Amino acid sequence: MSDTVIGGRYHLVESVGEGGMGQVWRARDAVLGREVAIKTITAAGSEEAESRFLREARTVSRLSSPHIVTLHDIDDSWYGGRRTYFLVMELLKGQDLGVVLRRRAPGLPSFAEVRRWAAETCTGLAVAHRAGVVHRDISRPTSFSPTTAS
Repeated sequence: MSDTVIGGRYHLVESVGEGGMGQVWRARDAVLGREVAIKTITAAGSEEAESRFLREARTVSRLSSPHIVTLHDIDDSWYGGRRTYFLVMELLKGQDLGVVLRRRAPGLPSFAEVRRWAAETCTGLAVAHRAGVVHRDISRPTSFSPTTAS
């Protein structure tokens, strides 16, 4: 476990991904004794980036679906030498789609699997769209959880 603690209770264990706005960590909640995902904003200190980050948190908090990650909390803390916002989210167990495909190489997933994965993705997007949310960054998820991974 890392010595880095954010928010006074979240022990950052390992980086699991990075996107346009932030970095995502697998973390351990010392109070509740569970693993969570922590997303830190990479452009901390930028008023525009912080505003977008807070808007993302408010947007995600309005959505509820097994196909959309659950947001537990948002806070700010000193991290990396500066004050930064962070989201505390449900930690999804799964594998990066690239890992799944490399593991199966040279074989490909069946049409039924691909169809099921696409349907699950579309279900999550439909929940967001019904709430008036248009997701602008679905090209590279940090985690992929197929129902029948080999």
